[in-house]
Amino acid sequence: MNENVTVFLGSTYSDLKNHRKKVLEALQKLKVNVNAMEHFGAQVGTPIKVCLDLVRKSSLYIGLFAMKYGSIDEDTGKSFTQLEYEEAQKLKLPSLIYIFGGDKAIGENAEKLIELKAILRKKFTVSPFTTPDDLATRISQDLPVALDKIRTKEKDREDRKGRSDKYLNNAPAQEVFVVGRDNDLQKIKEMLDADQTLILMNGLGGIGKTTLARKYILDYEGDFDHIIWLEISQGVKEAFVADGVLHNNLNLTEKIKNMKPEVAFPLIMNKLKNMDGNNLMVLDDAKGDFGKIRRELPGKPNWKLLVTSRQEFTGIEKYPLDFLKPEDALKLFYEYYTAEKDDVLLEKIFEPVKYHTLVVELFAKMARMNSLSLSRLAEKADAEGITISIPTDVNIDHSKENIENILEYLMRTFPAN
Repeated sequence: MNENVTVFLGSTYSDLKNHRKKVLEALQKLKVNVNAMEHFGAQVGTPIKVCLDLVRKSSLYIGLFAMKYGSIDEDTGKSFTQLEYEEAQKLKLPSLIYIFGGDKAIGENAEKLIELKAILRKKFTVSPFTTPDDLATRISQDLPVALDKIRTKEKDREDRKGRSDKYLNNAPAQEVFVVGRDNDLQKIKEMLDADQTLILMNGLGGIGKTTLARKYILDYEGDFDHIIWLEISQGVKEAFVADGVLHNNLNLTEKIKNMKPEVAFPLIMNKLKNMDGNNLMVLDDAKGDFGKIRRELPGKPNWKLLVTSRQEFTGIEKYPLDFLKPEDALKLFYEYYTAEKDDVLLEKIFEPVKYHTLVVELFAKMARMNSLSLSRLAEKADAEGITISIPTDVNIDHSKENIENILEYLMRTFPAN
């Protein structure tokens, strides 16, 4: 089933020889192809060229980082291990990162390894490891999940062939896991199918608004002739003016490239308003300016608007998205944590946080990453007195940066030892 997947195993060698041996045995059991230094043999080209070429021929990267920085490439001053990692990121390969020894390092260039570990912790949900068997177990648990995601993305690409003209800009990520929202999804569909042109999906950050909007598109994109998905990082106008893919598909690139935003925005709106068909626009995480410019956006008869926001806007009826039901929150938790089940303990943990969607998900990932039993997780949660209001320094939403901030908070609260 995994024969078409090739994994690149990157690490230093002398200090991780036994670890690599156990990992290679685990990868063999998972029936994936492996590019690893143990298999290199005599090849044409410099060692670093051979390594990077094999990264380029791989479909997933596994990086092991311990206490030594490793052999240095004279041209760049970086270690082979770091260059392999950087090449994998340039190629946007799915990556699993494992770290030994915390933030410590020894030997020459120790400061470079410490800096690299800090980068890895910021960009990834890293998994700490100890013994060779511990590392092999972690990879055996994590890799099947990563492979499922690769297959899902490949299927999405196949499904979208011949339909790319439906999306006027970049389509949202289609990989979604939704639990407990069937009624909400059905109600949103019924409202948009009726005469309601605008729906404001409103709720606390991290409650699941973005995920549900993605699910709606995934399930009902066939109902629409054209779709726009905009993530609003600053303001609605700024998002439209900054979207080069949208400009290109509207044949406006050359016309507006030197225009000021206040001039370009009305031209984009006019182009959309004159577009025929049954069309959908999703504005994700709309901010304060939405209330001021909503009447400038396209509407009846050809456009439906689905807006997600933590804010409420005067004169716009909201569709509130509430907390998950306890049974649905437990399903979500067990999707990411499979070591054991204990509903009573989980209810003890999650009742104080009102079964908040993102918090449940991150608790599960954190527990899995740190190999915490549910009893230990409950003890720590009880000791820390975690409630929904505790992480006031964290802005909870589904953007990558904020997820990392919350996860960092949880890791501070729940250390691995």
